[in-house]
Amino acid sequence: MRPVPPQVRATSRVTLFGRSGLRLGSDGESLMRSVLLSIIVWSIGSGVIAQAQEPGRVEIDADVAATAVPQPQTTDVETTSEDDAVLERWLSAFRGRALAQGVDRAVFDAEMASVTYVPLKPPRLDKPIWEVIDDALTSGRIGAGRWQLQRRSRMFGDVEAQYGVDRHLLAAIWGLQSDLGTTRTGPRSVDVLASRAASGPARAYHEAQLVALLMLHSTGALAPEDARGSASGGLGPMNMRPTDLVLWAQDVDGDGRVQLAGRSPVDAMGNVAAMLRAQGVRPGVPWGQEVRLPDGFDYDLAGGRARRAVAEWRDDGVTGAGGADLRSELGLTRLLLPAGALGPAFIVSGTFDALAASEGGIQGALAIGLLADRLAGGAELVAAWPRDERTLTTTESAELQRRLTEAGFDTGGVDGKLGPRSLAAVRAYQTDAALPADGFPSLALLQRLRDEAPAEPVEETSE
Repeated sequence: MRPVPPQVRATSRVTLFGRSGLRLGSDGESLMRSVLLSIIVWSIGSGVIAQAQEPGRVEIDADVAATAVPQPQTTDVETTSEDDAVLERWLSAFRGRALAQGVDRAVFDAEMASVTYVPLKPPRLDKPIWEVIDDALTSGRIGAGRWQLQRRSRMFGDVEAQYGVDRHLLAAIWGLQSDLGTTRTGPRSVDVLASRAASGPARAYHEAQLVALLMLHSTGALAPEDARGSASGGLGPMNMRPTDLVLWAQDVDGDGRVQLAGRSPVDAMGNVAAMLRAQGVRPGVPWGQEVRLPDGFDYDLAGGRARRAVAEWRDDGVTGAGGADLRSELGLTRLLLPAGALGPAFIVSGTFDALAASEGGIQGALAIGLLADRLAGGAELVAAWPRDERTLTTTESAELQRRLTEAGFDTGGVDGKLGPRSLAAVRAYQTDAALPADGFPSLALLQRLRDEAPAEPVEETSE
């Protein structure tokens, strides 16, 4: 169980979304934590931890060339009778599992009796990192974020002082998750989670989230009619997962209630800040910095999770982009090349990894970090993105894995998903071929492997 940061207060009364909820009394924290423990035990038993990482949450050591974070979207496509049948079959089996974990029978039957299948548009898996950043760093979002930071300076200051998480990071998360609170309505979270558990990937993961949501309903902590959010099943202006809400619900303003919606997002900010602090964010430690690599740089230093002191990068000729000094307050860092040797380079701290673990993987963390910098008055990136490049499709990624395997480099299998072992194989091949070992799986690299492959023998036919 993650430790609670020293300044995180336990609440005496839980009221999500402004509704009068369950009075937990002095045992409130232990009750909610026991709820989470029950969910965790069930999750382990059902294989969530071993089998079902949430789609789109990239392992933080699957560096640089991780594909874009896939975010599902709801769609206007009508459901079919087959969709409804799939949902009904799954629901029949899920009921027993949910009740066994303590979900109230009446709550389950009331909620799931009206559950509706929500069609989900498949996420785009080949969106390049520069498009992700372009979408995040719009002039409108930057301007609105700066205005909110000024307008709510006291709120941001209170949360920053209490949890030690930079206000610009919190504003960036708020901006990317709900457009600074302007996105207030969405599908029912119970419908989204049930639909994804019934027919999507990572069934066990989504069932665990649904169990957490229903148990929040069972305890009276969350009114079912207020449980709306994103197409991922997240809740509130910070789009938090139900399991995270169970663990990290915070009463920041001390009014005796935890409110995730309404005029002030202060409690929602506190939820995220508490979670980030526990995952490794430390006061005064920035997420990272854009850097310039010297000619002849050893790209092997970009691989893996090994961390180096800022002074070591400086000794190797690495400088801040645009001639800036490297920021010593970053502490131990690793090198991140999200678009390979042709794109911008960054050194990133433990704060970045905490963001990656909770806010959508490497690309999500980079979008948050860069937006936070702009909200703080920072300049645009110095280096340009290699916009002429394109991300490999799933089919091409599988071909790359196959050809690397045939050439003697271990990718861990051929599934079209370029994880840490596949990227390590890319880097090993690049080193063997005397190429910059940036680990970036480009189309040019795939074509080189195609060209090196022996020609397929032509079968002779008799006339």
